[in-house]
Amino acid sequence: MKRRSLIAGLSLGMIGLMAKPEWAYAWSSEKVKFTTLVPENIELQLAEITELILPETKSPGAKTLEIHKFILKYINDIIGKGELNKMAESIESLNKNLTQISGKPLQELNLKEKEDLISKITGKTEIEYTLNFIKTLAILAYTTSEYYLFNHTDYNMAPGFYNGCVKIKN
Repeated sequence: MKRRSLIAGLSLGMIGLMAKPEWAYAWSSEKVKFTTLVPENIELQLAEITELILPETKSPGAKTLEIHKFILKYINDIIGKGELNKMAESIESLNKNLTQISGKPLQELNLKEKEDLISKITGKTEIEYTLNFIKTLAILAYTTSEYYLFNHTDYNMAPGFYNGCVKIKN
């Protein structure tokens, strides 16, 4: 009887491995097929918000790595289209609130002003919830991007390296 549960568990595990999207690791914007499912202004607002989270310094920022496209694709493919529409509304609301707090649009803020804006946000639950959700996905996108994996970790594509003729010392 334990064989049946073992076989069922193994088969469910294999199905789970096959269901994982192939673009989730070592992705780059050229590799991911992307179709815009939200209005362009929402996509641009999300790009500005992700740039607020991961600004460009010595390393590329969120806009350069096109992390907003990863977030939109992630929400569409994994969470669902209904959630994508809710996210579009909350991104628009978040952008309006951030513009109210800062006094000018996110595109016009420099790095120091963006850092000050983040410190002013704490305590506002609706804004903080949406921003934390976007931040979580932005960090996921950055740490699984091709740039990060190849430049900041010792990532090798499987199967890695093979040295067939290695001298063995006795």
